[in-house]
Amino acid sequence: MTESTPTGPVLVGVVEGQRPEVLRTAARFAKDLRAPLLVLYAAPDPYLVGEYVDPMTGAIPVVGRGRPTEGPTAPPSLVAEVESILDGAEHTFQVAEGEPALALTDAAERTDARMIVVGTRDAGVLASIAEFLSGSVAVHLAHRQHRPVVVVPRAERDPAHRVPWDLAE
Repeated sequence: MTESTPTGPVLVGVVEGQRPEVLRTAARFAKDLRAPLLVLYAAPDPYLVGEYVDPMTGAIPVVGRGRPTEGPTAPPSLVAEVESILDGAEHTFQVAEGEPALALTDAAERTDARMIVVGTRDAGVLASIAEFLSGSVAVHLAHRQHRPVVVVPRAERDPAHRVPWDLAE
């Protein structure tokens, strides 16, 4: 018995201040695969109960709370940033409530996503502590998924050291 190949969108998780390479990479995959692009923001919910405490917010996420919410709950600056980076590229923006890895897992299952694209955390002491305590979204996804999880590495600040797939441009 073989699993069917996912036929849904390329799913990308976004957060405020995320490097543009993450969205651009997801958009490029969607274009190359002739698939829709689904952009998902996981809004924190401080009243959740579940797997672990996020050291940055103090929230404890609940399993299965990653359903899209009604109304615009994404920060307006994030929505504007996504629109600016995608520059007219066709996409759908959704907001889910809860822990990012669980929200992305739920969205991927619900939409039969072809892949999930995420970025890496920025370097720094706080990010390292947060990742040590709560774990990496990419690692959580890799352990919960049967579909590809693409992790876009941090690009160097020097333009001469861009991510490999941008060298052709």
